[in-house]
Amino acid sequence: KIIPQIQYASDLAADASGHIAAVTSSGDLFLMQGEKITDQINSLDGNVYHTSCFFDHTGNLYVGTDQSEVKVYSVVDDMLKLDHVISLKNMSAINRIYETDNQELFFCTENGIAYKKENSEIHYISSGSFNSSIDNMTVDYQGNLWFCSSRLGIMKMCPSAFSELYPEVGLSEN
Repeated sequence: KIIPQIQYASDLAADASGHIAAVTSSGDLFLMQGEKITDQINSLDGNVYHTSCFFDHTGNLYVGTDQSEVKVYSVVDDMLKLDHVISLKNMSAINRIYETDNQELFFCTENGIAYKKENSEIHYISSGSFNSSIDNMTVDYQGNLWFCSSRLGIMKMCPSAFSELYPEVGLSEN
């Protein structure tokens, strides 16, 4: 069945309770239960252009924006309730939000990559010159991180077999 009220959908996400979130190319955000639209946030209402959406393992909806922010919503009675906002300083347009099996959230943006472990601060990944139009990512069976950019191609990041000695023993690196 076609949902005629939602045109030009650019991103979709589903939770374990049957909710579907959709972001359109005009920046609008929709929440559906089955085929029924239960909530909608227009980009003009809050002067925010929504760019991506993702439900995490707890059912929270993460919505990327073009303003260096990720809005985190809970779904209460089939309506969106804003819980908090994650600020991604110096990052623009969140293209994709990805959760690993370890519940780490990765943010692929127009100008770089960041991640957040559960209940921690944001960490920014220094990826050298691979820092433009990061559109998506995945993790392979060996734990390697793969990122794609519509301008730069593909980058693979491998976990290191080495550990940082100074932090492990409580010493400052300075």
